[in-house]
Amino acid sequence: MPVDDATWQEFINHAIARQQLAETTLQETIRKLRYLEKHGIDLMADEKELENQVYNFFSKKLREGASYSALNHYVRSLNRWCKFRGLELKFKKYREAFKPRRIPLTSDLKKLMDACKGRTPIDKRDRTIIFTLYKMGLRAKELCNLNLDDIDWVNGIMTIRGKGGKIRYVPIPHDLLKGKNVPSLLNYVKYWRLNTDKKALFTTQKGRISPVYLRSIIKKRARQAGLPWIHPHSLRHYYATNLLRAGVNIRVVQELLGHADIKTTGIYLHIIETDMKKAVENPNLEDPLKLKPKRRKQHPPKNRHRWLKNKIRPVAGSGGFEPPTNRLRACRST
Repeated sequence: MPVDDATWQEFINHAIARQQLAETTLQETIRKLRYLEKHGIDLMADEKELENQVYNFFSKKLREGASYSALNHYVRSLNRWCKFRGLELKFKKYREAFKPRRIPLTSDLKKLMDACKGRTPIDKRDRTIIFTLYKMGLRAKELCNLNLDDIDWVNGIMTIRGKGGKIRYVPIPHDLLKGKNVPSLLNYVKYWRLNTDKKALFTTQKGRISPVYLRSIIKKRARQAGLPWIHPHSLRHYYATNLLRAGVNIRVVQELLGHADIKTTGIYLHIIETDMKKAVENPNLEDPLKLKPKRRKQHPPKNRHRWLKNKIRPVAGSGGFEPPTNRLRACRST
């Protein structure tokens, strides 16, 4: 039977108060559960029946080509629902295949910045957004949540509201904060910001920028730069690997990124290890064992007559050459 509105409201209250879900996570969970209900799964069924229906649905999705990663979104939503109903049923996550992250190069980001070099407020905003993302390593939602009063202009500190309402304070690089020759935050706020929202730092013509609109901005600029694979989180990957390559301690990187578990930060270490592997296997590295011995320069021997035997000398008045041995015999006969 379908879930009534009162039960949905009880689930929302439980998810917020007991499970402490963030607003965006809660909305995504409800969307997944309603999708399952729409496709014939009775969320109010008993444990055995619910389990059978769900795994039949997963089997159908797998035959249609769904990935384990996609099914795990449903698994998480169902486990939250079972927790709300007090069921002992817990669906096991599928083992996802690790996809190597594609990290933008510094030259790629230069092309991305050059794609919005115009003089309009939109170009200036987009350029400042890209600069902020790769200088601070923010998530898309974190950047959209930024307010004007989240920036401490005196001490150079940014207040960032991360996942689950967690707050962290991160120093802002000086060039991003008040740089003159770069798309700094000060220049953007002073000259180019659209005043369509009193609080929001980054705005559109209708108000605060949304994560969906932010992704469309980055995708548009990436296509213009010939880099269609870049998305907002790519700039966060660049930020993390850039710090680690520069020798920054992984604990510091963890705090800057706002990772609750250092294992998440450790993913970027695998990327750095790959870089190191390529570095030590570089064919252009010099190796003493691969050096070829230098040829010795031949000097004429002390016995000049023996040396002349191997040379061809011109004979005066002959108009040609003859071996030096014949010339010596001629001299001796006279």
